[in-house]
Amino acid sequence: MGDTKGDTGKFTVRYRRARFTVEGGRTGVCEACGRKGRTEMHHYLYAYETKEIRKRKELVLENTVELCFSCHKLADCLRNLEEGKEAAQKVALAVLKRIRGNIDVRADKSDLPGAS
Repeated sequence: MGDTKGDTGKFTVRYRRARFTVEGGRTGVCEACGRKGRTEMHHYLYAYETKEIRKRKELVLENTVELCFSCHKLADCLRNLEEGKEAAQKVALAVLKRIRGNIDVRADKSDLPGAS
């Protein structure tokens, strides 16, 4: 993960379960939502074995995007869903059911804006 506030100094990046210290041109701006501040590097693809990264640390930033905490959590969930991880599927379904439940309750209220 690692975080920054737009500095280009050293920061820590997690790759699978290992941590690597790298330098580089992070902006401190989320590439998904545009929020400025603390950001983290999200691996949308783990293309290398950890032992390869240990030999060539520059590879740790490949296949990454800079995201704020909220977008990073969502991106992790989406990656886990795409990979077919059962735990992620259960969490996503629970959240969806909760959201739908809240939408259904709200839809029944006649005092909502635009309700007839």
